[in-house]
Amino acid sequence: VIEFSDDETKAGPAMSYVERQADIMKKLSTEFKCCTCYDRFPRASMVTAKCGDRYCVDCMKGLFVRSTKDEGLFPPRCCKQPIPLDLVARHMKPDELATFELAAVEYATQNKTYCSNYACATFIVPDSIELGTDRGVCPKCGTETCAICNQAFHEGSDCPDDPSLRQTRELAREMGWQTCNACDRVVQLRSGCNHIT
Repeated sequence: VIEFSDDETKAGPAMSYVERQADIMKKLSTEFKCCTCYDRFPRASMVTAKCGDRYCVDCMKGLFVRSTKDEGLFPPRCCKQPIPLDLVARHMKPDELATFELAAVEYATQNKTYCSNYACATFIVPDSIELGTDRGVCPKCGTETCAICNQAFHEGSDCPDDPSLRQTRELAREMGWQTCNACDRVVQLRSGCNHIT
């Protein structure tokens, strides 16, 4: 059995060597080499960074996904220039996009709060931490965490790591004030006996 390629079965005049070379060059010119995996891809499957380097969609997505797991790789860069999310966003799945956007918030947050459940340790976004109480609720497991000390939330008691509370207690000690055993409020003796009620 003799097999013919598609080019050989086409009717018409035979192509010369120069014509075949020109045809091959034309086909190659519509494909580009990925700067990461070195495979060739059609232009529609490529993403071009600001510096001009071309990535296949899978390699570019991989760069963005890896950056969500390692803060040192965030933001994704090529030739020391950040790669804009909009170059690859249309090729990413919704959950990949959500993970990337959450990582952007996490890495930009100065005082990060993580779930106090060590088996979970999920990042708690600052918007979900209650002002005044500093209580954060884990979106994954529902554990309540103190945003000051990153330990289990102290329901009904003050956080021992609260810097403003420590300053207040230090001032109270210097001034000779006492702390009420019942309500933990700082009190000052102005008159009467040394008995607190």
